[in-house]
Order: sequence, then C-alpha cells, then structure tokens
Amino acid sequence: MKKTFLLSLIWSFIVMSISAQTITDQAAIKKEKTRFGIKAGGQIVTIRNFPGSSTRFPALTAGVALTIPFLEDGASKFFIAPELLYSQEGKDGPVKGRDFYNDYLVLPLMLKGYSEYKLFYIEIGPRVSYLIHQENRDTGYGEAEKWDVGLCVGGGVNIGGNNKFELGLRINWGLTNTYPDAPKRNNNNNLALTLAYFF
Repeated sequence: MKKTFLLSLIWSFIVMSISAQTITDQAAIKKEKTRFGIKAGGQIVTIRNFPGSSTRFPALTAGVALTIPFLEDGASKFFIAPELLYSQEGKDGPVKGRDFYNDYLVLPLMLKGYSEYKLFYIEIGPRVSYLIHQENRDTGYGEAEKWDVGLCVGGGVNIGGNNKFELGLRINWGLTNTYPDAPKRNNNNNLALTLAYFF
C-alpha cells in the first residue's frame, strides 16, 4: 500500500515537472486556456477476488474537472487534467442486504492528449481515492481500507460542437487491497461512461 502510494506521488511529480519544463513554449500555450468543467455518468464496478455474487450496477460518478495546457506537438495538444469525483463502488453481496457498497472521493491526475481539432482524446494517469461511506462493515474480512490507489486509462470524443461536451469511457484498475484481511488480494475495478461539459 505504502509503496504503491509512493509510486503514485512520484508519477504525479514527474507529470507536473514535465508541465513546468514545457511551458516555455508560450506561442503554443496562448492558443489554449485552462478550462473548468463538470462531469457525471454511470459505471459498472466490482471488487476483484472478493466474495460476492455480482458487480454493482448501475453506480454513479460525478464531479469537477480541469484541463491545463502544457504542450502542443504538431496537430496534437496535451493537457494535465486533474479531477475531483464522487464515485460509488463495491459489489452486490451473495445475500440481499449484504451488499459491499463503498463510496469514495476520487482524485485522478490524468495526462490527456487531443487529436487535431480536438475531435477525440486519450488519457492515462494515477488516481487516489478516500473512502467516505461503507454500506456493510460486517464483511467477515474486516473493514475496507480508507485509502485506495489505482491507474486510469481512457478516451473519448467531442460532441455538440465548440469543444464543450465530451463523452468519455474510462477503465480504472485498483492497485491496492480494498479489504486487506480477505484471503485473496482484491481491488476495486470499474468501467465508467461519463459526459463532461467545459465552460
């Protein structure tokens, strides 16, 4: 857990350092501005290798996002994209009323690259989550860890013109144990489909 968290922080530091170094290209930066957005969507979530009957679906995610320009390479544009999200995660239990539902505040730090004219984008980056609610604490394997570290990979398209609406699909892999006392290593995994609006 500590090693994974440290690696996530190192990755974040590297990304921010690259941003500071490349910001010297002022001509490219002036073409883009930092944008603030809101996003919401649904997701299919589960806790891999943890006893239970199925995934949690539908589960919600919603929050705010920034896109901060730091590099233009030909037709491509690159951004640092931090977000703050509320995320419903966990899984259905084998018995009704025994659902292992966990809700988190999630901080992804994405490196986001757009194609020419911003028609589509791809993204990758770490995320750190903090547990704010557990539906069922009596799991038989102790309580869920408060902190969770993962890796996000995704992509999306612009819709509606003016580069204001983005439809995105993202996979999130947990890298740390959700329930450390369970017999097998287990982690949060989810697939999220979201719609974002940037001002």
